[in-house]
Amino acid sequence: MEDLYTYLKNDRVDEGLFKPALGFMYIKKMDPDYLLNGVLNMYEYIINKDDIKLFYKDFPLKEVPFWETVYKLYESEVFCIYDVSKKQTDEEESDEIEGCFDEEGELIKVTPEFRRQLRQIINQSSSKTDISPAMVNEIMLVDDPKFDKRYIFTINKIQGAFRRAFKALDVKMLEAMFKKMSE
Repeated sequence: MEDLYTYLKNDRVDEGLFKPALGFMYIKKMDPDYLLNGVLNMYEYIINKDDIKLFYKDFPLKEVPFWETVYKLYESEVFCIYDVSKKQTDEEESDEIEGCFDEEGELIKVTPEFRRQLRQIINQSSSKTDISPAMVNEIMLVDDPKFDKRYIFTINKIQGAFRRAFKALDVKMLEAMFKKMSE
């Protein structure tokens, strides 16, 4: 009989209710800084086009299914990360970026006024995604705790009623993860 980790590792439980439920459990137990650094490390692996399996080796074996789920959600563009230097956001022309956020680390709905600015952020980021600003539903501004960078995390709209219902728990898990990181 296989243990739980081997069972999950072999992807026999795929995209259903179990992986997000497992994700909620890990999010609740993780320290906010640990979680934020984990997501930012994952982003660095993605940007540098490193083998993502090397990223998984940075964590205890029991956490690997959680990080695999987070990566799959990023890969399927349910959420995105965009980097912006602090200097960029501190300049006069970028005051609009901060003006769109009530508070750093708070997940907010994207306003139509902010979509135009978001297009510029997406184009200037190291992250190259196929997501247009019109597809972004929620957004959060985060300062890097180690470097002079800022990141914008997005939760994107999911098209198709069936797929939206299927991914609803994944979106709730991402919202919980972002809120935990902002504590």
